Amino acid sequence: MIYDCFAVSNHFGSVGFGHYTAYGKNPTDGVWYEFDDSSVTRVDKSYRRNNIVSSGAYNLFYRRRDNTSMENIDFNALK
Repeated sequence: MIYDCFAVSNHFGSVGFGHYTAYGKNPTDGVWYEFDDSSVTRVDKSYRRNNIVSSGAYNLFYRRRDNTSMENIDFNALK
């Protein structure tokens, strides 16, 4: 089986205080985005390799790859 990472949540700081960010891959266009407080920005390829999974990553989200294409997924049913 093969799994693809599609999201990462990060925490920077101490246990009692810190800052959270997240990265997520859009399933329809394959683009990674950074979520930081009230901003969402597209992540370019040069930034991805060394920064999405960093020392601040504490949750990594994976989806098993199979024969189902993203076009066949009913995203409204996932709500």
